[in-house]
Amino acid sequence: VIMDNCYAGYEMTQYLLSKHCRHIAFIKFDKMTCRSLEDRFMGYRKALEEADMSVLPEHIISYDFPTSNGNGTPRIMQKLVKRLISTSPRPDAIITPSDCFVPDAISYLRSCGIAVPKDVIVAGFDDIHNNLTDDIWPTTKQDFTKMGERATEMLLERITSKDLTPSGMILPCPLLLSEEQQET
Repeated sequence: VIMDNCYAGYEMTQYLLSKHCRHIAFIKFDKMTCRSLEDRFMGYRKALEEADMSVLPEHIISYDFPTSNGNGTPRIMQKLVKRLISTSPRPDAIITPSDCFVPDAISYLRSCGIAVPKDVIVAGFDDIHNNLTDDIWPTTKQDFTKMGERATEMLLERITSKDLTPSGMILPCPLLLSEEQQET
């Protein structure tokens, strides 16, 4: 049982396009293969292609995420966002791999005098807003309870029927916006 991360990346990009963003950057992992992140990137590309917009190589940042600990995350985001805002045209939106990266990206942009979300919208995934900031950003909702319930149902059904045919299920991963984001 997985979430429809391809559609989540597509829908996020569509939302940013609806906010008149035309230079949308995407931060992705480099050497770490993670299906959900690759699916989000595929959705991003599809949305831009459907809008007849080019995927600018300078707006795609790949990096090797440190898997040992998260202590370097603020420095990594600072480095990546610094690279992005030095490109021409400068991104007017940045999609991060997950909500846990958004506060550091916002903090760095503001330290550079860039208004968030007025000048640059920063988006994430997974609805993991931390309590250390009052910022609200576009994200997606992954219903892990429903994911567990469906996986359990499928497992029990397979045990009962003795059918060992591989199967799977893709659950929606809808865009989650604040009232303010929905109105503007």
